[in-house]
Amino acid sequence: IPASAPLRAGSMVSGDGSTIKIAVTPLTELAYRQAVAAAAGGTPIGTAITNANNQVSSTFGIDVLQVQPVDATQTALEGATMEQRAYVLALAGISQLSMTGNLSLADTIGHMMQSEAPATDVTTAQNDFLANNSRNRTGYKRMTAALSLAGLGSLKAGAVDFTITLPLTSMVNTSNGALASCEYTLSDAGSANSVLATTRFTPATANAAPRLRMIVINTNLISDGQFATLHFNVPFAAAARDLQVQNLAVKDQNGATITGVTLTVQ
Repeated sequence: IPASAPLRAGSMVSGDGSTIKIAVTPLTELAYRQAVAAAAGGTPIGTAITNANNQVSSTFGIDVLQVQPVDATQTALEGATMEQRAYVLALAGISQLSMTGNLSLADTIGHMMQSEAPATDVTTAQNDFLANNSRNRTGYKRMTAALSLAGLGSLKAGAVDFTITLPLTSMVNTSNGALASCEYTLSDAGSANSVLATTRFTPATANAAPRLRMIVINTNLISDGQFATLHFNVPFAAAARDLQVQNLAVKDQNGATITGVTLTVQ
């Protein structure tokens, strides 16, 4: 990091002499630049700093003023919180974005400033890092899970509702509590408007593994075979057999339940 392009962080302080501990990273630099731009446009500096930190934290799902990232190694991540793991993978994504675009870190952050969807850019690069980078030492990998139905026979399904339980320390890219759109694809023989999905991700707790509920509706109807593909960041040792399907409900185009159907993950 050259002296001409430092990484910075901005925070409002109480003035009571208390200590503030902030990890200075590309994400705090992104917030710093946003605050400077807002202040130049007339926003009071205190408001600009608070708004920028809140915006970056919300966009990436990480409190950039409170979370302390750890080393991007399996050993460090095994003892980290889920927010720390998310921070590390976001930073890995920024590094990959810089390498892929052959950009300096300063220019990569500038690109993120101009992007309409910086979190999506970083997520895509993060996924590339986990899937293809030989320097990945995080203990995580990309998993692609193909979802298929069997048992419909001559019947057709209009909707499939199910929950998938994931390995305990899995990392899922979400947006407002739902699976990010870049993390799944839906099979459809008709138009793009004929199939849609609703998802809800529930993080792991002390008593339960993380789980994803998904409802797929297809007005062209669904036959036996593959109907969706999901992507997750999972521990190296995880396999498709570790994804457990629960609460499967299959309905026809009139909303009547179809029994005897199974959903497999491969």
